[in-house]
Formats: sequence, structure tokens, C-alpha cells
Amino acid sequence: MLSGVILVKPLEAKILEEHEKPLESFCIITLNNSKVKGNHSKNTGKYPIWEDAITIRPGNETSCLLELLYKDSEAPESIVGQTSIDLKEVEEHGKLSKWYGLSNQGKSTGEVFLEIVFSPGEFPSDNVLLSEASKIALHYHHSHASGRIRGDEDPLPEEDEK
Repeated sequence: MLSGVILVKPLEAKILEEHEKPLESFCIITLNNSKVKGNHSKNTGKYPIWEDAITIRPGNETSCLLELLYKDSEAPESIVGQTSIDLKEVEEHGKLSKWYGLSNQGKSTGEVFLEIVFSPGEFPSDNVLLSEASKIALHYHHSHASGRIRGDEDPLPEEDEK
């Protein structure tokens, strides 16, 4: 049993399929039959980037499913691809930053770069080595205690010099 909290931060993706129209991409994480949707990408097209993070509490689950979807203005949401995240690996390393391959119906559709942080209790303190984006997300989580967090709304406070 994983006792703790996991922060999943999709940073960017490389989508193989060409599209004629600009697309907004977003991620959905499925854990324990519950789905959490991330924010839409900051840019459109084959190389989306995000500035949000999703928190999950795995419990007895040892993996979760991440789906990358896109939406254009005229069509319903469509899946780009999906990947499985090994939560035991996240727990073992504490922090992972790596590319995950995406596939849909057995075909490679691209990849997504994720930064994933595990904390055995609540989120780690600011002295843990995290990217600036994750520090902002963690600060926002501590300030607002929500299930889904965005880092661009609440900057980090200035640290006191000692």
C-alpha cells in the first residue's frame, strides 16, 4: 500500500500525428476508477506545454493511467494516447522526471514528459530539490489545499536570507 501523496506534473508532449487545425491538449489521470482532468495546454499543436499539476492519493493502487486528449472547436474530445505510470517506481525514487511513450490501439502516438513527486505524508518542504514549476505548484497546494493545482496564479513568496 502506498501511503502518501503523488504530484503528477505534465510538462510537455510530442504528438506524432499532424492536424490541420490548432488543438488544445490536456491530460486525465485515472486512479481507483476516479478521473482527474488537468488544464488545457498553453499552446496548441504537436508540442503542447502545461503549467499545472495533479495530485493523487494511490492507496492500494500500484499504477495509474495517464491519457493525453485533445479538443478542437468543432469536434468532441479525442484521445491522442495513453501510458501507465508505475507508482511503486515513483515511491522508490521519490521523484521522477522522464518521457513516457504514448500509444493508442497498439500504435505509438507520441510521448509526454512528466515530473512526478512522491511524499509519504503531505507534500515535501521547499528544501526538496524540485523544478521551479513544481515548487510553485506545491506552494499553491499548501495555500489552497485543492485536488488540482495551477502554479501560475500564486507566485512563491520571497525567501528570507539568513
